[in-house]
Amino acid sequence: MRIPAVRRRFCSSVEMLLAYHIRTHQLLPENWIPALYAVAMGAHAVSALGFGVFFDRVGRRALLAVSALSVPVAPLAFCDRNAGLFAAMALAGLAMGAQKAMFKATVAQMAPAGRRGVA
Repeated sequence: MRIPAVRRRFCSSVEMLLAYHIRTHQLLPENWIPALYAVAMGAHAVSALGFGVFFDRVGRRALLAVSALSVPVAPLAFCDRNAGLFAAMALAGLAMGAQKAMFKATVAQMAPAGRRGVA
């Protein structure tokens, strides 16, 4: 199995798990699941930009702050209210975008200057 196939299969596992939970427990109508996913992906895009700037100003210490975004996702996702589901998807998207942006920036900082940009 090639690496892109693995990435495609597991890239947004949190959102897929939440969608599965919503569908199997019939918490929302099925046509709301794509809307929740759109909320997560919108939050992902916005947070990647914002947290990239935050990382540039604060440095690697910003990774600790980003870790805190992931903590309330599970309790919100498994509460009995629809607002909790929307908040969980938004926080999952925020956390994923922030982590992706910051992890790439951290690796770029740690790599030797002559090896940056080489995959």
